[in-house]
Amino acid sequence: MLASAMEVTTARYIYEIDATKYLGGELRLLHRKKVYILGGRRALNAALPRIEPSLIDEGIQFEVGIFEGYCTYENAQAHAMLLHASGCDSIVGVGGGKCLDTAKIISKLAGVPLGMIPTQLGTCVCCTNMAIVYESSGAYLGACHPDKPISFVLADYSLLVESPIRCTASGIVDSMAKYPELNFTQRNDFTCFDEDESTAKAGHIMASGTWQLYLANGRQAYADHAAGIISPSFTSIVNTNLVTTGVISGLARGSKQLAIAHSLYNNSTTVFPEVWRNYMHGEIVSVGVVIQQYYNDAPQEEIDDFISIAKDLNAPVCFKDLGLEGSSEELDAIQQAISKDFKQFGSREINKLRDALERSIVV
Repeated sequence: MLASAMEVTTARYIYEIDATKYLGGELRLLHRKKVYILGGRRALNAALPRIEPSLIDEGIQFEVGIFEGYCTYENAQAHAMLLHASGCDSIVGVGGGKCLDTAKIISKLAGVPLGMIPTQLGTCVCCTNMAIVYESSGAYLGACHPDKPISFVLADYSLLVESPIRCTASGIVDSMAKYPELNFTQRNDFTCFDEDESTAKAGHIMASGTWQLYLANGRQAYADHAAGIISPSFTSIVNTNLVTTGVISGLARGSKQLAIAHSLYNNSTTVFPEVWRNYMHGEIVSVGVVIQQYYNDAPQEEIDDFISIAKDLNAPVCFKDLGLEGSSEELDAIQQAISKDFKQFGSREINKLRDALERSIVV
């Protein structure tokens, strides 16, 4: 019998300019001889020239797998078979969220160590021991939990500063969601009445701190990234997006930090799938943050602070920004979908949710 463990983040997190040069050494520490490198075409084009010299220096062979589509069990199974057939004894995911999550499931299926090289800042996927799984249509299916923690993450500033600026904006607003969502699940309470609440409370405090860090550094980091400048503001956002947010998720054991904002994203895959396909994870969560803040009865200043930075980063903040009209039919569908995720909701909570949805039609 396996215990339900708290998996906070990766075993090793290496962050600096040209961090990918350490890939061969990290695999050597794990006594690996041949690695399966999974990535999308654009991510591999950017990363492989940086990766290959390190592997050659350490005498490690590699096989490349092209990631396409969504993180599905079928996709992961096909790559796991290719990994075994090629004689690989490890896997490294190179890319964004769906690719890295797929690498986690492949690692689980194949029983091999996993390393991560994120190529954009859209989510904290590279430092969370949970994969979000979709159906082949793109509909949200649920979460998969790997059996073993991620062995290492290489956060290469020189690679990440070349990523699309939209991904960084998406990552910032997605990470900012942790604070209002933990306010929702922890009821804005920083005290601990039970011993097992202590880690969730620690995550809550960290989320409050990162909220303030983003307000202070997010705009400058965004501007520096757009200019190709690896500045302290940019690197602070890199590590907050990738690892600190992942630690918060681990401390809250995942389920205690995902609330209305992420429920909006998960249900958007089926309630308005065409909209979902046109926007990044964090962009839809950004609208969810506003809904979450309205539901939480957050101070207006706090709501205004988020809306201001999100707009400055060109992230959507309301249904109109996503191309939705906010009709009664749309709101009914969204309300019903989100309510199913919170079975404890009674009529009062459902009415509060409806009010928050209506206030988020246009901001």
